[in-house]
Amino acid sequence: MASGTSSGSSAAGRRAGIFGGTFDPIHAGHLGVADAAAEELDLDVVYFVPAGDPYLRRPPIASIEDRIAMVELAIGGDDRFLLSTVDAERPGPTYSVDTVRDVGAAVGTDAALYLIVGADAALQLARWREPEKLAAAATIVVVGRPDQLPSTDLPAGHPARDAIYVNTLQSEMSGAVIRDALANGSTITGMVPPEVERYIQSKRLYPPIPGYREEE
Repeated sequence: MASGTSSGSSAAGRRAGIFGGTFDPIHAGHLGVADAAAEELDLDVVYFVPAGDPYLRRPPIASIEDRIAMVELAIGGDDRFLLSTVDAERPGPTYSVDTVRDVGAAVGTDAALYLIVGADAALQLARWREPEKLAAAATIVVVGRPDQLPSTDLPAGHPARDAIYVNTLQSEMSGAVIRDALANGSTITGMVPPEVERYIQSKRLYPPIPGYREEE
């Protein structure tokens, strides 16, 4: 397992994105979100942070070791993307406020932090742990299609109300869709990077279950 967070040659003045998730498995939609945020905000780096014990979500199917391995394979060809294992190494539930704190400590106080979330997750930010502290520690960046970004519809004081909104044309892809396809013996080619697809097949991470349909 990779350890900690690499800060690169110098953190001074860097613009660092933080992108957490279960990554069960990591897929093309995740990479598209990170790429859109990096391009729009001119980020020097985006840290992908696999959740150990995700808060407000069902437990992942793949182990943390396998999910870390898949993230490493998926981001290996892009110098802007790095792995951080701070959430995997911290005991207990994964809270984004702790993720931002730990990544920030690793990259240095001079780095500007941007927490990248999808449009669906942004609507739930008020339910996250210490949302005001989270919003103070990092700039919230919400990535989604234009019809998914209703910033003016959010109530006053909502953590995503003053977020930076990044429009992208990403499709409705999710880990659940990919797991459903694998469980039913369908192809996932094009949904995940080829290296990730080969890893899933070699490890038999999501075995076929005829008639399976996952509840979101």
